[in-house]
Amino acid sequence: MFVDAVLTRRAVDVRYRRWRAPQEVNRHLHPYGLVLKSGTWYLVAATDKGTATYRVAQVLDAVLCDEQFDRPQDFDLGAYWVSYLDDFQARRYTGTATVRLSPRGRRRLPDNVPPEVVRAVDSTATAVGDDGWVEAVIPVEGTEHACGELLRLGGDVEVVAPAELRQAMAATVGILARTYENKRPDGAPVRDAWRSLGNDEAPGR
Repeated sequence: MFVDAVLTRRAVDVRYRRWRAPQEVNRHLHPYGLVLKSGTWYLVAATDKGTATYRVAQVLDAVLCDEQFDRPQDFDLGAYWVSYLDDFQARRYTGTATVRLSPRGRRRLPDNVPPEVVRAVDSTATAVGDDGWVEAVIPVEGTEHACGELLRLGGDVEVVAPAELRQAMAATVGILARTYENKRPDGAPVRDAWRSLGNDEAPGR
């Protein structure tokens, strides 16, 4: 239906679910175009407050109206989308963090963090020592999110700053260490269980 609305320049009334309260809202839209990004469709439409972007999957109900509208002649969907993404990223990342990465950690970045973080490392990385480690400044969404993201790199990353994120990383690693040092459900200590498999060395040694 949204394709028809865009092609015929007809308004639509939608019931939309958003992340903030109230979650379900009604909107009267003039659809300007559809954009596909990473397998997700987005509707770009004019509202009474300006042009906005809506995730099609979050539309709960939609009715095609008889009302027709004229799209501004100077509206460029491609230019709008680029501007929207830039603004989205600016709002998404609320701070920065200084991190150190091993050579392996840097190689693993593309598979574990967003492209924006990879680009930030590439543009700000400076060598620290002669073992290949680098220090870089990366954008972060928040302490909890950044902690979960960086933990994917294990021992190949160290947070230098801010202190709050460094402390969150240390606390999480401490919890993991205590978890794996406790006895297994069968009652055998983890390290003893590891040796029972024929290994002379405990994990991490």
